[in-house]
Amino acid sequence: DGILNSGIDLGADISEQLLESIFNKASPLHDGAVMVNQGKVLAASCILPVSENPNLPKSAGLRHRAAVGITERFGVAAFIVSEETGYISYAFDGRLYRKLNEDRLLELLRKHIA
Repeated sequence: DGILNSGIDLGADISEQLLESIFNKASPLHDGAVMVNQGKVLAASCILPVSENPNLPKSAGLRHRAAVGITERFGVAAFIVSEETGYISYAFDGRLYRKLNEDRLLELLRKHIA
C-alpha cells in the first residue's frame, strides 16, 4: 500500500496507449514506476525502494536498482526500459536480467501479466 500511495491512483485497464502516454517524457507521470495487477494499471509515478546490493553491475542506474529493490521486498516482477539505450531488462527475486530479446520479453510478460 505504501508504494501504491506514493504514486497517482489510476485503476485503469492496461493498454498500449495508456502506457505510451504515461511514459511520454512530457507526461507528469513519466518519472517513477507503473504498478500493474490483473490487467489494471493501479497507479503511476510510484516510488520504489532502491536495492543496496553491491553485486549489481556498476552500469545499473537508479531505475534498475529500484526495480531490483521492489523484487527483493515483494514477490513481484519488474520490467525496465532504459531511456538511454532502449533495452528492456527484467528483475525478479532480487536478480537483474538485462537486454531481453523480444521472444524472452513476451514469454515473461505472459508469465507475469496474463
